[in-house]
Amino acid sequence: DSLLAAKMGDSAQVALTAGLVDGIKARGQIDSYLVESFGEGEDGHYEQVSLNHYIQMQKPLLPVKHLHADKIAVVVASGEILDGYHPPGSIGGDSLAETIYRARTDDQVKALVLRVNSPGGSMFASEVIREELSLLQQAGKPLVVSMAGMAASGGYWISANADEIWAAPTTLTGSIGVYGAFPSVARALASVGLNSDGVGTTRMADAYRVDRPLSEYVAGITQQQVEHAYRSFVSLVSEGRDMSAEQVDGIAQGRVWTGQQALEKGLVDQLGSLEDAIASAAQLANMDDYKVDYFERQLTPKEQFIQQLSMVKVELAISPGSQLLQSWVAPLAEDMAFFDRMNDPKGLYSYCTPCGTF
Repeated sequence: DSLLAAKMGDSAQVALTAGLVDGIKARGQIDSYLVESFGEGEDGHYEQVSLNHYIQMQKPLLPVKHLHADKIAVVVASGEILDGYHPPGSIGGDSLAETIYRARTDDQVKALVLRVNSPGGSMFASEVIREELSLLQQAGKPLVVSMAGMAASGGYWISANADEIWAAPTTLTGSIGVYGAFPSVARALASVGLNSDGVGTTRMADAYRVDRPLSEYVAGITQQQVEHAYRSFVSLVSEGRDMSAEQVDGIAQGRVWTGQQALEKGLVDQLGSLEDAIASAAQLANMDDYKVDYFERQLTPKEQFIQQLSMVKVELAISPGSQLLQSWVAPLAEDMAFFDRMNDPKGLYSYCTPCGTF
């Protein structure tokens, strides 16, 4: 914990200092490093052969005639932000980044509008998305964010560096804050006479075990990481909104604002609809004649199957005499379902609880 304290809660810097890793790079920087090492492929990534690359190289039997040569890509980010790949209804860090990558590497796409409707979620996944959006801007394509009902916490994290941010007057946004979450069922198990024991060689041996309370040592480490993540959030907004860190901190600390208030405080640029944001993106890209193209990630057969299953309503028959059990189980199941969805690798979240369901 002293090493972590010396690096202001930045565990990546601790790993670098200890020689556990050779460098700290974002995904785009890793891709550039691999390009330098192995050469650049036709898709802009390092030279490789994959199924997706093979499929993309296949030409249609008949030429496709496009009515508009230039396009504005609209990418929808709706739901909780989770790590990995997820179907519509939630935002997967990798799946959304993959969709943004398709827009970035499409020569016909001249600008991107990100439609955000999210209370936030995993900080790691939010940063994966933000990095890909940054690469799109570096490619010379304007990025305009259009906020729907909410774009708070992680939803604001992925929005902060846009060239323009549009919101509705009633949009819930801001909630610039971070917290660490760790579920523990130790007291619940103890109430029915179940306890756990064991022997470990380090103070981290039983860290993050749900059947034990969080130790003060591990809680201290987590707190340092939370504080580092908050400073990173403030710095990100400061850079994106051209404000000082002190100004951002004054309107941050987890506070939620309406779109009208956010406009007054400098967190958004304009009030308007998705159509207004698209028109603004066209203006930023100097486009008069264009097509609006909604970019979506196609579901895999497995995801399609799971989606179909989720549409089937399954009812659990509980006898009339067990209403007390049902009243106890239902809230617990709801809370555990939330923690099951939250899958940030470090357990750090930027999630607007007034905006979400938890």
